[in-house]
Amino acid sequence: VEVRLNLPPDLPFPHHQVRHVLAIAAEALSNVARHAQARHVQLCAHYTGGQLQLQITDDGVGIPVDYVAGYGLRNMHERARLLGSVLTIANGTEHGASLQLSVPWEKSYDQN
Repeated sequence: VEVRLNLPPDLPFPHHQVRHVLAIAAEALSNVARHAQARHVQLCAHYTGGQLQLQITDDGVGIPVDYVAGYGLRNMHERARLLGSVLTIANGTEHGASLQLSVPWEKSYDQN
């Protein structure tokens, strides 16, 4: 799978938030590798209006209509809840799947 990564160079990363965001991204990429049969994945993040916007899209087979959420998806939703964020996972308009995470991001360089 070819992964394209677009991240801003100067995004502040508060430790208590970034660990959840990274775990969500890792689980999403793991799901793409295990289930999507994708050839390309794109991960984009940007900070705007006090929100970290994370989007992961792939060109795979999409999410089956009758899928049952396993531990990974439930954990992603729980981490999003802990962040006070909105997590949306859906099929793409033509193919593949898309994950969007909007996190109220604390502008802090404190890594404690």
